[in-house]
Amino acid sequence: MKTKPESTRKSSSSVSIAPCLTDAGRILLGMTVGSGAICLFLPIFGVWTTCLLLFVTSLMIALIFRPHITITGRLPHRAVAGQTLTVRYTLTNHGRFSAFDLALRWIDLPMEIEYLDTARFLPCIRPGQSVEMKVRLHPTRRGQYQFFAPSCISTFPFHLFCSRGSAMARESLLVVPDFRPLESLGVSIARRYHRGGFLPAGRTGESPEYVGNRPFRPGDEPRKIDPRAWARLSTPVVKEYHEEYFGNVAIVLDTNVIFPGKTQPISQSNHAFEAAVSLTAAVAQNLSSHDNIVNVLTAGDKVYDLMVGRHINQFDRILEVLAGVELSLYAGFDSLPPALVDELANTSTVVYILLYWEPSRQQFIQQIAQKGCRSIVFVVNSHLPDISPADHRWIDVLQRIPAEQIQFIREQQP
Repeated sequence: MKTKPESTRKSSSSVSIAPCLTDAGRILLGMTVGSGAICLFLPIFGVWTTCLLLFVTSLMIALIFRPHITITGRLPHRAVAGQTLTVRYTLTNHGRFSAFDLALRWIDLPMEIEYLDTARFLPCIRPGQSVEMKVRLHPTRRGQYQFFAPSCISTFPFHLFCSRGSAMARESLLVVPDFRPLESLGVSIARRYHRGGFLPAGRTGESPEYVGNRPFRPGDEPRKIDPRAWARLSTPVVKEYHEEYFGNVAIVLDTNVIFPGKTQPISQSNHAFEAAVSLTAAVAQNLSSHDNIVNVLTAGDKVYDLMVGRHINQFDRILEVLAGVELSLYAGFDSLPPALVDELANTSTVVYILLYWEPSRQQFIQQIAQKGCRSIVFVVNSHLPDISPADHRWIDVLQRIPAEQIQFIREQQP
């Protein structure tokens, strides 16, 4: 699956809504009303007249010079959590008058996406002129977000009223987890027969391994006949190939945060879970780059089952799934359907990303390992006691990684 290219979003704000009061405008309105009330007792008509004249003049100018701006921008399909995203927008003035004191604003930008250029204004755009404006967005958390395109505002003339264009289009942004690629998982990936041939391989021109020749038998494909060997031996001979064996690896992400007899703050659970998702992305990237078939499963309230073939672009599908994975409160490994459990037993290696180590998880991993699968277990939790060697004698690799360590590695990457 190829990454979607950046799509051009065009949001028209040429139809402006009525100007609204800014904080300074509310103060001036309060001064106008207050001075008008005081005029009933004290002769301060000059103060009241000045405030009223300034208020009315600002409103009339704001109505006349409302911006008629068309915004054309390029929003990328995907962003990375924690990394600042720069978006270019082109503002074109289609009005009869020049537009002054212009800025871009989102009316429903999610809290997880920060707008870093809130104080940036363009001084003027003349009629028919187009100006490019770069804005910075900082997504703080992974997920799929939908919101209205930015609209153009103007606080001309005295920053008392804000004229805003109406955003007509909606935009979407996929924020994938941040991760650092892993160099090694500590164990080699064995190969097993994969039913279905080369369809999940995802590569064109790939062929099975040639192992030798054998005499022709009824039912053999004619295209496998070796003409040179036939001429040499004077009998039909066909080429024999190795069966379709692939490195089939499964990644199981634990999403359950409620453990028997244990209490943990929800903020701490979220921190550990985000670290576990980043570690899952790093493991998936390592396996995908080494020509393996990867099956991603999540154990929780909502079970995800995604199998991708041996193709570098297939990793994008894994990131899209990990972008939408959420914590679960009550379901654990028992929520996995039996068909998925049987499928795990047929894989060569299973990588477990756990948030906790307790008997039910231990039994599940042991059940799969007894079917001949290699087991790699990562426990993302810094508040666990040391695990007894007797509890993981059937695990090839067991490593406990604190969430803080994963966060530190992400911050240190270039």
